[in-house]
Amino acid sequence: MVRGITKLTKKDCILVQNYGQHASQVHMHFHVIPCTLGIREMIAKYEKIPARKRQSVAVLAKIANEIKHML
Repeated sequence: MVRGITKLTKKDCILVQNYGQHASQVHMHFHVIPCTLGIREMIAKYEKIPARKRQSVAVLAKIANEIKHML
């Protein structure tokens, strides 16, 4: 799939899949959205927050534990 997308465009892009209640039909449906920024930078600009912020070890450990409980 990725090889097919890279044949379509030489620029960076975001690939979005419709599924669940957002899918209009039972099939795979993707949107290819060209972009000049990565998703982190896009969200940071939209939210007006820094794109990257170094977290403390305690915060990272808490996040890791929350993820472990979800798995």
